[in-house]
Amino acid sequence: MKIETRLNAAATSFWKLYHRGLRKEHATVAMIRAVDAAWQDIRDVLLTTGLNARHILSYFAALIFTSIPHGFTSLARLFLRTNFATREEERAQRNRNDYVLALNNSFALFWRQIHDLGWFHYFEDIFDDAFYEGVREYVKNTCSGCYDEPTFMKVDSWKHTILFPWLRSVRCYSNLQERLLLQAFGSLFVDEAYVDSRMSEMYDIITEFPESSSAVFDLKGPLSRTRRHRRLAHSVHATLQHRLLHPGANTSQIMDVYISTVKVLGMLDPLGLLLDTAARSVREYLKKRNDTVHCVVASLTDELDGELYQELHQTNLVQSESCIEPDSSAKTSSCELKLLPLLVSIYGSTKVFVNEYRFILCNKYVAVARVHDHASICKSAGCSDVHPAIL
Repeated sequence: MKIETRLNAAATSFWKLYHRGLRKEHATVAMIRAVDAAWQDIRDVLLTTGLNARHILSYFAALIFTSIPHGFTSLARLFLRTNFATREEERAQRNRNDYVLALNNSFALFWRQIHDLGWFHYFEDIFDDAFYEGVREYVKNTCSGCYDEPTFMKVDSWKHTILFPWLRSVRCYSNLQERLLLQAFGSLFVDEAYVDSRMSEMYDIITEFPESSSAVFDLKGPLSRTRRHRRLAHSVHATLQHRLLHPGANTSQIMDVYISTVKVLGMLDPLGLLLDTAARSVREYLKKRNDTVHCVVASLTDELDGELYQELHQTNLVQSESCIEPDSSAKTSSCELKLLPLLVSIYGSTKVFVNEYRFILCNKYVAVARVHDHASICKSAGCSDVHPAIL
């Protein structure tokens, strides 16, 4: 029998077996059995003819992929997603389900046969889509909305136990250098997916700080490795403009978010290069508000709830301790030390803040004096109790 006739028969047999499998079995099983039969047919041809393997494989691939039926690409995507999912299922089941183990072994054999046949480049785009989709989905499911505990360690563990073995199984690299390059690419994309996922949640991370400090700390490493600082800064800038800078937000709320933004970006970028791009619009908006100065000074003088008062008190305490013990390292971050000057610099001068500070102090002094005078009058009049609300 001529070689062309045998190859045409093998191609026809491949598609018949594939369609028969779709009618009777799952698409995954149909694909595995059809490829296995094609691989055995080609092996027999190569063993009995001794002709150039490259030419035979190229001709056979042309016969197969010039007559792809409708829906084959969609089923190939489903096949890859199933392959990816069974890897995770195998790890999740402690009792080692026999069916899942057998299916993963079949997947491994399938990809070796695909490479032997020289067909992988026909699946490469579909493989890339499945890879990107699988990583993004896992990162989102693992990390989305979780800010108060570390999550990147889970992602990193999944990368080594699930993703890398799956990549090696599908790509079938035997060369160590190629495997290392593949893992480096996989690691970079996982970092990028993590940064993108967190980037979409930055407003919530900022508003929930310091409870969200674990999420900020986790983001620092992937952000540094992907060098997406500029993209993050523009994303934060757009988010703040859309969700914060509107008439419905009061000045105190805007100032609190601005302070949290300074702290979060200070953790991610101690040099402060991100802050100017990310928060410039907030500074300009605060400058237009009539009560910004009052809110800043009120927070600075409020001993109970004033965030700026607490920051300044903590900074002074750390500085005092470092003076007493010169060898001790100050734990105050650079963003905390610059917080008050950043707020004051909104107006470019300290004069308006000094005047407001004097005004608030005078009002407090007058209020204390009135309470003292009232208490004195009550005492002289023989009143035994002074109402707590007065004091």
